[in-house]
Amino acid sequence: MSCSVLCTNLSASVRLSHLTDLFSACGQIVNSEIEGEGQSHARCLLQFGDSSAASMAELLDGTALGDMAMRVQSVPYDTLKEAPPLQTPVNVASAPMQPVVGATPEPAVFSQDDRLLRTIYVGNLSPSVLTEHVIGFLAPIGAAIINIKMCPGGGSATAHAFVEFGSVRHAQMALSLSGTELHGRNVKVGMAENPIQAAGEGTADLRKRELALEKVRQAQERLKLKSMGLAPKDEKDQDKDQDQDQEKSRSRSRSRSR
Repeated sequence: MSCSVLCTNLSASVRLSHLTDLFSACGQIVNSEIEGEGQSHARCLLQFGDSSAASMAELLDGTALGDMAMRVQSVPYDTLKEAPPLQTPVNVASAPMQPVVGATPEPAVFSQDDRLLRTIYVGNLSPSVLTEHVIGFLAPIGAAIINIKMCPGGGSATAHAFVEFGSVRHAQMALSLSGTELHGRNVKVGMAENPIQAAGEGTADLRKRELALEKVRQAQERLKLKSMGLAPKDEKDQDKDQDQDQEKSRSRSRSRSR
């Protein structure tokens, strides 16, 4: 299995440091490259130490980071030199997101017990609807999507999907999209009767997903502060420490000159 993922549809406010910090919760990153950093629709390739970490990273597909819904997919190459030429996505999932007014990132409260409360059912879908279309449809919520399970119609005229969010509140907000048109149909959105079951998922995987979601929340908060012209507290402290170190260095230099 591949150990690399390609992150696309990145916001212009997202930097490589944000991504490596976010995805480090999934596993050890052995190589990272970014193309078009600081530009809308940049892309980043992350190579992990093992395939299980890459699989965990794919669970962050559709995560709201900055003002875009980031796409994450497994790729068979380990460098951007081997990747197809960079192109601006044209599908609905690449459209800039319009977060709901007043919506703010929530701390990750991730447990098996509330998984059902964080999962919605999206029905009356056209058979032509893909995962990326569902992600784009839910983009106005501005929420972290943990998992999506597409259920093709199997020859029937309709299909459906199950979507797990990072918080109960965002799952409740998604209900307001019921009746909205997608691919010529009025989509039905309701609470799911069963949570999405991930094959072979254990406690360690659950904890990794919890950490990854918390990283998402922290990254969203940093980007929000920077967009307001405010430096995050940790960056302010880092700058303060650097200033103190520089002042100590100058003091030692003056002492030696005497």
